[in-house]
Amino acid sequence: MKTIEVDEELYRYIASHTQHIGESASDILRRMLNFKSGQPVQVAKEFGNEQQLPQAVETKKHLLHRKILFALLENYYSLMLMRKKIKQ
Repeated sequence: MKTIEVDEELYRYIASHTQHIGESASDILRRMLNFKSGQPVQVAKEFGNEQQLPQAVETKKHLLHRKILFALLENYYSLMLMRKKIKQ
């Protein structure tokens, strides 16, 4: 087992996702990351001083942000079309 240091705020966030007494931080993180035991792991490739994960790896948060962005752009496009029709 490895140790990861996290700040107090992040620890409280992880702990707030506890579903039952005695659940380990590892179990909570596995559930939050949707990571199953035995699942293959993609290792980050090192480029210079930076580490870059493959593009296919996206978190739920990134997917949600992408959905929100597309919805906003779609609404903006619809408003521009309506505005154009009104001017004509």
